[in-house]
Amino acid sequence: MSDLHLERDFPIAPERLFGLISTSAGLVQWFGPEGFTLPEHALDFRRPGPWFAVMTGEGRQLKVSGQVTHVRPPESVGFTWA
Repeated sequence: MSDLHLERDFPIAPERLFGLISTSAGLVQWFGPEGFTLPEHALDFRRPGPWFAVMTGEGRQLKVSGQVTHVRPPESVGFTWA
């Protein structure tokens, strides 16, 4: 398995950004392709453990899942994707 490391600068406070990438309320606002909804999900990237999302759109339903591998607020979240 290979690791992918993405690093970006955003013009907001790190704590606010961390909430958008780690909490269910934040993730459902942007997670998945444009035009898709998340009718089912367990998106809590604030602690290690399993996650999943069912994305619906364009007449399709896609399920993705993985494990949150590390959490270092407000600096990083690591997770697998399947």
